[in-house]
Amino acid sequence: MLNKLSSFEKEFILDGVQKDIRADGRSCFDYRHLTIETGVLSNTSGSSRLRLAATDVLVGIKVELGRPLPGQDEGQILFSVECSTSASPEFQGRGGDLLSACLTRCLERMIANKKAIDMNKLIIIPEKQCWIIYVDTMILVNGGNVLDAISLAIRAALLDVKIPEISVVEDGDNYELEISDNPQACQTLDLGSWPVLVTLSEIGSKFIVDASIEEECCTVGRVTMEVSCVRKRLEKALLIRPSCQKC
Repeated sequence: MLNKLSSFEKEFILDGVQKDIRADGRSCFDYRHLTIETGVLSNTSGSSRLRLAATDVLVGIKVELGRPLPGQDEGQILFSVECSTSASPEFQGRGGDLLSACLTRCLERMIANKKAIDMNKLIIIPEKQCWIIYVDTMILVNGGNVLDAISLAIRAALLDVKIPEISVVEDGDNYELEISDNPQACQTLDLGSWPVLVTLSEIGSKFIVDASIEEECCTVGRVTMEVSCVRKRLEKALLIRPSCQKC
């Protein structure tokens, strides 16, 4: 994180927030310009790229066959977050590793309540075979509010996921899986309760949303909330047209 703001710069940001006029002209609860693209990576089951002003995040998702965890008759979702060393000096060395681990834990907690997605629908053969969803995120540029940006980019990428149809041929105790090679024969994920994250940053006596990297240097506290009621219009647009969407 940028940490070399002068006292004058910090005072300017603090004073603007108290007057509800931030340094870039936004009010306390305004977001920066947001652009989402889906279907940007060809060798994935689903992908997205999100730009939130200077913040730039890329998500690729792979869906593969695997075995359920012992005692858990459900599929799995595994998160991984990497920080591009060219994005910021803070990502070099141990700093990038610590941030990646912290963001990954936040994403794992986001779906810990089991309401975000029905994991049972990822089961193919009970206790034997399931779908495992690998969600890999790359932070290309950290321009502030990166956790919220990642959560929205992941939701967009999951909406882009296509899972091939699969049939099970059983012969006594043996079974064989047949995966359809028809690109039209596939299913999508039901993300009715999948949340996005909204972080409120405290600066002075007020809270703001979508803090820039400079504003994060002046933040004295943060509260991150899960929000499940994402507009259906956005979901429909991301599913039907894998192109540039602006919000």
